[in-house]
Amino acid sequence: YLKFRFLPRRAVTSVKRYTPQIASLWLTQRCNLSCDYCSAGEIMIAAGAEKFESKSFGGEKGYYKGDPRSDLTLEKVQSIFENQLFANCLLVDLQGGEPLLAKDFNRIVAFLADRGHLINTATNGLLLARRIADIKDAGISRISISVYESNWSMLERDLDKINSIFPVHMSLVLMRSMVDGQQDEMIEKARWFRDSGCLSLRLWGYRPPVANYKLEEIIDDTNKSYQDFRLRMEDALPGFCIWPETLQTGRAIVRVIWLSVVGPVQSCRDQTAICLMRIPISSSITLRLFRCAKT
Repeated sequence: YLKFRFLPRRAVTSVKRYTPQIASLWLTQRCNLSCDYCSAGEIMIAAGAEKFESKSFGGEKGYYKGDPRSDLTLEKVQSIFENQLFANCLLVDLQGGEPLLAKDFNRIVAFLADRGHLINTATNGLLLARRIADIKDAGISRISISVYESNWSMLERDLDKINSIFPVHMSLVLMRSMVDGQQDEMIEKARWFRDSGCLSLRLWGYRPPVANYKLEEIIDDTNKSYQDFRLRMEDALPGFCIWPETLQTGRAIVRVIWLSVVGPVQSCRDQTAICLMRIPISSSITLRLFRCAKT
């Protein structure tokens, strides 16, 4: 990381000289929840998973069922990290789906920890309470629990126990309806997270997926309720929350966009995404939120 930050840039360089700071591993196409605004759901469906709307498979609001044989195995991870491009990265992010559904999750964590990597994972927490001690022993560095209506009862039941073994971070998608009408409730939830032993609460701005998108829930830079809410939260819980960047209306944003398509997931690189809050949306099968143009 220090080499990457401070050594001179070169047009061509060796991966032994510069290495990615973060490597992300997609462990599974399965999840025991099916949240409407989850972009990962589109990736899982594109990879062959099926979405079911029923309270089974350990979930409370539907689930994504994929082939367990497609889960990333320890042997595959070992093969990946033989490549110098990944061998010296600082942090490995274990993603999904629900990462804890991957059969080799603990073994993968132990392997990466033995190599000296920092290891982060984000989970809905439904399987965490009974596994947290083993995951801690395997060598996990950081755990973030994503907060949804469908896992709230689990949090009320298990969060104190989880934090007593391994303190976690919390993560929540912030919608406009929340800052317009639920500020007191949100502040009390955040206070409970802190008092239960959580290390932080990261608030993400709502970015709708291709399906089931609700443009009215997007928070932009002109939203006064959001500004007021942020001030109230910081006054009540200084330093506990990590805040998102709001959408800058009418401005161009350079970013990498992941497209959900039939077949392999593709990336649209070196393009400019225009925020469509004030621009007509052109019809598109693969992308309904942004109009892309070459930079």
